[in-house]
Amino acid sequence: MKQKREKYPVVLRFEGLFPHQLRGYESHRLRKGGDLGHIDISKSKLNRRLLGDEDWADKALDEIDRMRQDNFLAELDALKARNRKKDIDRRMAEGPRDPWRPGRHGPMRELILTANSEFFDSDINAFLGDENERVKIFQSLALDWLTNTFGDDVIHARADLDEKAYHIHAVIMPRTVVSMTRKDKQSGEVQVIATRSALQPSIYEEIKDYEVAQDRVGIHFAAMGLCRGEKRKAAAKAAYAKGEMPPPKRFHTKPWQWRRKEDARIRRDAADIAAVKAENEAVSDVVDAVSDGSVNLDAVSSAELDALEKGDPVTPLASLAHKIAGHPKRAVAILRKMTGAWKLMRKRAREIAEKETTDRFSEALRLLRQSTDILSKHGRSGAEVPSPEEDLHETIKRLTGEVARLKVQTSRSGKPNRMHREE
Repeated sequence: MKQKREKYPVVLRFEGLFPHQLRGYESHRLRKGGDLGHIDISKSKLNRRLLGDEDWADKALDEIDRMRQDNFLAELDALKARNRKKDIDRRMAEGPRDPWRPGRHGPMRELILTANSEFFDSDINAFLGDENERVKIFQSLALDWLTNTFGDDVIHARADLDEKAYHIHAVIMPRTVVSMTRKDKQSGEVQVIATRSALQPSIYEEIKDYEVAQDRVGIHFAAMGLCRGEKRKAAAKAAYAKGEMPPPKRFHTKPWQWRRKEDARIRRDAADIAAVKAENEAVSDVVDAVSDGSVNLDAVSSAELDALEKGDPVTPLASLAHKIAGHPKRAVAILRKMTGAWKLMRKRAREIAEKETTDRFSEALRLLRQSTDILSKHGRSGAEVPSPEEDLHETIKRLTGEVARLKVQTSRSGKPNRMHREE
């Protein structure tokens, strides 16, 4: 039976980008700064620029600055034409404005195109030492999709080969011209009175609607056997329609964020292991001390445990102090529990023994009274006392056995209690 080939999804991810972040982006691209913890520096020379000049970031910043200045001058000219002197003074004091609407994501977009590392690593050509054919095809399809979708607004693209999976970074600068309109009060006609250069990500449907981008990139990369990613929005919508809990949202975790969480987890695990080890050592030390007779659980007092915990051991726990120097609190806690358990066990054993002793005395007294009654009955009859009858013989025999067992029980449990003595 032919084995079904596993389908890998093509991964497309957008992230907001402000112009002032381009310097840091470039520093990381050149592996001169930023988070390099997940980078194999020995392979960084394999990274390659695919689109844009080497000084693309400087050119982009210069262009954005020109957009600011051109928009500012155009605005001042419009105010002069309308003789708005106060507005001109105000705008001169404010200076040029950024050519985009304020927002938390920024006016530009960085995107990443990739697939699971196993998809690239399983290429047979790469296995045989030749050029990875899947990387070659993926790169060609990626450049084709980027230029067909965003045109000249793709100001930079590069391929990174020094991380776990081959992937492509690209920067989109969504240029547009915004028209400023005015409606004629008499005719109702809408007239364009001015235009301004702007950066506006929503001009692209792929940026405006993430699901559209996923659909289109999935279709484009199907040619090389990749598929669209999971339709999480559709799954959530279907769950809501059924009144069910939708699947949890997935958020991209950056490498430095993942490593920070992983480092914290490793530290927690190490602390837990150290705590368990110290606990085991403490248990072993206390058990050894009890086993070899260095510590008598019956003689341990709370005051001695308090002193031991503070590092000021007193007799009879002095012999234990040097063993538990590294973990006195744990050892003392264990010793407290052992002492409490031991005393509880002894108490219960005494209670059981005393109850058994009481029962034995009661049975012996009952047999004694029975024997006395039998002898009294024969004595009151006035007849010559015959040889012991069968019931008297049996009673005395049982009494003798109870007395013997009582002696053994008494030797185990100590002196009989007050009730026994009074009887």
